[in-house]
Amino acid sequence: MNKKIQSRVKIAVRIAGGTDDFRPADWEHLWTVPCGAGEYEVDNIPFFATGISSGDVISAHAQDDQLIFDQVVRYGGHSTVRCVVFDVDQKENIQKALARLGCETEGSHMSKLFAVDVPAPVNYAEVISYLEEKEAENLLDYEEASIQHKTN
Repeated sequence: MNKKIQSRVKIAVRIAGGTDDFRPADWEHLWTVPCGAGEYEVDNIPFFATGISSGDVISAHAQDDQLIFDQVVRYGGHSTVRCVVFDVDQKENIQKALARLGCETEGSHMSKLFAVDVPAPVNYAEVISYLEEKEAENLLDYEEASIQHKTN
């Protein structure tokens, strides 16, 4: 097993806005890799937390046998977008198209929801243009959860 995966720990992040059909809990637990000195690198794509992306270094404190998010210490340059597809049969095609643009996606426990990681070198404007096109075709809705790319 990969040493990085073996050392991963979960950190609880309070979700803004509380629970509803879209946000089924008050907390999201992110996989992280310890960096030392109470700092952790986010190692998955957040679904519900805002202002945090994969690759960010965050700090956390122990409380009631779990680690609780404090703040982002260093931004990793990735942006995060959440997508909800209206026709689950289109989900795989959309994810493949995003992969061709250089993005990674991660599926949720909700079949129509997936999160998109836009790494720093990827052209963010192209990704958003593609999502806007699919939104205009009534295939999906999207939300920018953490924008670390420069936008004009």
